Amino acid sequence: MTEVVFYHLKSPQQIGKLQLVCQLAGTAFRKGHKVYVSTEDAEQCAVLNKLMWTFAPNAFIPHASLMDLRDPDPDKYPVVIGFGEPPEKFSDVLISLKQEVPAYASRFKRVVEPVGSEPVDIEQAKTRFQHYESLFDTEPKTHFI
Repeated sequence: MTEVVFYHLKSPQQIGKLQLVCQLAGTAFRKGHKVYVSTEDAEQCAVLNKLMWTFAPNAFIPHASLMDLRDPDPDKYPVVIGFGEPPEKFSDVLISLKQEVPAYASRFKRVVEPVGSEPVDIEQAKTRFQHYESLFDTEPKTHFI
């Protein structure tokens, strides 16, 4: 069964959505999970890849981008960032930045949906929430931070 969790940023003055993704990926990594971060496109993938190196001074997250490696070893790179289909070896945690529910979401044990504070982001999240609700026949969890 796939667990779905939405993390909503309360205000734009807080950390940005991509910084939230870095925090969520770091937390999952420290708990021993293998994480695939699904970005909307190549540009967002490159920005997030760079941000993972710099977002916090002492918070190293071993990660790779599918733009650099086609088949990363999950033991060497427990966090992988891409904008297409995830590598077969990744089915633990999906952090999705997609505007729609990814077709491969159901192969993951946990799906994490970061939601920004902008109205368009909130509306898209509501649509994804409903989609997950019908897809998995259970209500996703929601946290406000």
